[in-house]
Amino acid sequence: MPLLIVLLVVGGVLALWLLLFPLWLWRRYRLGKARRRLWPFWARLNAWLSPLSLLLFLLGAGIASWAWPGALAYAGWGLLAGIASGVIGLLLGRLERFPDGSWHYTPSALWMTVLMLVVVARLLLGALDLWRRALQADALAWIPNFDHASLFALGGLLLAHATTTAWAQYWRIRPRAARTLD
Repeated sequence: MPLLIVLLVVGGVLALWLLLFPLWLWRRYRLGKARRRLWPFWARLNAWLSPLSLLLFLLGAGIASWAWPGALAYAGWGLLAGIASGVIGLLLGRLERFPDGSWHYTPSALWMTVLMLVVVARLLLGALDLWRRALQADALAWIPNFDHASLFALGGLLLAHATTTAWAQYWRIRPRAARTLD
């Protein structure tokens, strides 16, 4: 009887997640393209702590490469793709300075959608891979075999994108020393 309750709870949570997933995507899209005020303190803190996150991410990928060969390579490729993605996002986004001296950043809705679709695609491919492995059917041989190490590529992409964006925003809004022409 307790096993049945556990299965019902797990099944209910999975069904609830599947029902709420489109709502999460819509909300993520709306928040992702919204204009945000950049506060100098938080921009500086974000810029300086993001490399620490990258370092811990690479450390985690290095440790995970013992169990999943190639995790560090996937992480490295993901970081390179994330830097490129961050540059593209900055070129498509809009950084504005208002008359009161405040800075606002509006990300590109198109690029935010592309990143969101990459995450959704990886989730769907992982679900297809799980389905193929669970059924062990030869008819599903067309589904590629994704290993867990490939998740580090997605993590690297998103983390490097955020770090690139944080540093570019900080570099742009940082207070500049007054220059005097003597």
